[in-house]
Amino acid sequence: YSYDFCCGVGAECDCSTPPPPASPGSTVAAPAPPLQCGVASAVFSTNPAAAITAVETGKLSFWWNWNIDPTLDLAALQAASPATLAHLNQTFVPMIWGTGEEPTYGFLQDTSDAVMGFNEPDQYGPACCNCDGKQTYSPATSSGWAPLFNPSSGATNWQTTIGQVAAALKGAPRKIDVVSPAMAGAAVPAPGVDCSLDPAVPPHSHFCAGWLSMFKQAALKLKCTAPSGEATNCWDLIDKIQIHAYAKSPSDVLAKIASYYKEFTEDFEGANGRSKKTLWLTEVAMGSSNGTEVAKFAADLMGPTGLGNRAASASGGYGYVERVSWFSEFSFGSFPMGGVTPQPNEAWSSTLFNPFGGLSEVGEAFFSDACQTVGRR
Repeated sequence: YSYDFCCGVGAECDCSTPPPPASPGSTVAAPAPPLQCGVASAVFSTNPAAAITAVETGKLSFWWNWNIDPTLDLAALQAASPATLAHLNQTFVPMIWGTGEEPTYGFLQDTSDAVMGFNEPDQYGPACCNCDGKQTYSPATSSGWAPLFNPSSGATNWQTTIGQVAAALKGAPRKIDVVSPAMAGAAVPAPGVDCSLDPAVPPHSHFCAGWLSMFKQAALKLKCTAPSGEATNCWDLIDKIQIHAYAKSPSDVLAKIASYYKEFTEDFEGANGRSKKTLWLTEVAMGSSNGTEVAKFAADLMGPTGLGNRAASASGGYGYVERVSWFSEFSFGSFPMGGVTPQPNEAWSSTLFNPFGGLSEVGEAFFSDACQTVGRR
């Protein structure tokens, strides 16, 4: 999902019984650290109360808004403390949304610790006219009009973009992680779908399942310079793989995450010469307008049988999932999901925040015990 999309359409533990001893010679991986939790939303620029509430949870590790700039209204945030403003600025993660060269890459000098790649190049918009109340045109995803839908040409554009990022960060005093292009669809290619065909021309598919897998094969053959200055290929410089997931049940989200782990096992394990990566779930929400229903979805997703299970994948856990940011909007357009077609003009809500401050019931469920507690920087 994209914010510009306009197609029209905590658990208690029983410690009384110790775990069985490990078999001789076996090793058990230590649990991963708690999840780093965040928010995917443009609401902070229009609702300062939501931004302040997010920081005051003590669990906002990062946030992003499909932009290179936080676009915060400092006048509206006058009630916020200097520490809150600093935290919002320091935890913001910019996204290089598409292929257009940014006027300047100076924003990278101010970024927190990472920069995100293209937004959902595995699906075609379509383009949106007048979607911001002005006579402008923008695609719903970065493949609306850009040559990204084809994973091969997407890799070439990635090479150019990463070159610009590396040049801008040359001599930077800290490491900036590179986050992959964000995936909306499935991990594995769909039989019979040719992603080299223009999705704007019927009857070509608007969806390129397995885009990241095909992109990986193309990027491995291209030379890149990482932001650190290291010469490598254009795939292994990626530190994080990011995906998006919208569903009717948490099990569907977890299944999608597991399918990406299976497809990119060597990357998550750092095997076969690949650089070791973690997974970021940077957009997730339930397709519903029922707050209680969405809150249960969030609680189950973040609970001990979901992302709150920080064990390794081999032990049935999701320790390789490092970050999760909830897609938080007061209202957003519905779309077919899980075999269910929404009613005409049906709208969904996923907000973590009440309009005038404070967490909604969904927010209370999301910012759970599974989230890492962070101090204000």
